[in-house]
Amino acid sequence: TELGRSHPFARMLDSFKYEYQKGTLEVVLQLQAAYVAVGLLFNVVSMFAQLTPRSPLFGVFGMAIHGLIVAIGFEGDKLMYYGSVMGLFIPNIMHYGVQVHFTNRSKSDLAGYASAMVWVVAVAINTVGVCLGIAGVWVA
Repeated sequence: TELGRSHPFARMLDSFKYEYQKGTLEVVLQLQAAYVAVGLLFNVVSMFAQLTPRSPLFGVFGMAIHGLIVAIGFEGDKLMYYGSVMGLFIPNIMHYGVQVHFTNRSKSDLAGYASAMVWVVAVAINTVGVCLGIAGVWVA
């Protein structure tokens, strides 16, 4: 026979699953906070050294929005909002954080970037952001 959800063993498994998911989400949120910090640092440095052809203020603004979304995730009772907003924000990271750098590269062969390594770092930072965003929506 099938165990009902009221069976003590089934409740224990449900509790374990919830705690595991909660712990996983906390790790993902901490990694997203680190992504936001690295992205902000990259854009702040770019304000003084002009690392990329795009305005670093645009990147700072995007990272600030991402940071606010991550802050919503840390509020345990607002996970539905976090998952929904992050799900809507991921395409922006994909377009403005990754695709734009590939488009700039194909148009001008890295003209406007401080170096090829800067281009790689810019793409890598935002690729990690997309992956962490997807992971956050998945576990929320």
